[in-house]
Amino acid sequence: MVPGSALTPGAGLVYGTFIGVLIVSPASVLGATGSFLIARYFARDWVERRLRVYPKFSAIDRAVEKQGFKVVLLMRLQPVLPFVLLNYALGLTRVRLRDYVVASWIGMLPATIVYVYIGSALKNVSDLFSGGMAKHSPAGLALFWGGLAAGAVFLWLFTRMAKRALQEELNGLDTKGNAV
Repeated sequence: MVPGSALTPGAGLVYGTFIGVLIVSPASVLGATGSFLIARYFARDWVERRLRVYPKFSAIDRAVEKQGFKVVLLMRLQPVLPFVLLNYALGLTRVRLRDYVVASWIGMLPATIVYVYIGSALKNVSDLFSGGMAKHSPAGLALFWGGLAAGAVFLWLFTRMAKRALQEELNGLDTKGNAV
């Protein structure tokens, strides 16, 4: 129940981008899978009662039943629900565990990379204010700031495309979850 958005940049700050992603990516998938399995096997009734307040859940359940991998991937790229709730919500659906894990990993990876990079950038920003970045070349500084900007734009574009694709997927179902 600890939001990864708080811990992910910390991994970048402490370990750097590459090692931070190698640590955060499997850890986030493992945590998401744990929540998924709790919902599926131990807390199905309790979680289901909490999710009744989200009207999109029944549409998502029908879409996930038909095309689990694709829908999970799109939901990870464009979160419809907060990730913590999404992990439990997807545990209530008929998505196969394998599809959930692989789609979650692929769908969370772009944001993981950006957030870990932001964390590693914080170290460079602190160096900037302490005079430590003066030792970096102008090309290195341009690469640093350009990478940060490109990552943010990349994440924004992925989110927009995924939101549009997920909405099309959900709009393409009738009230019984069949394609129209």
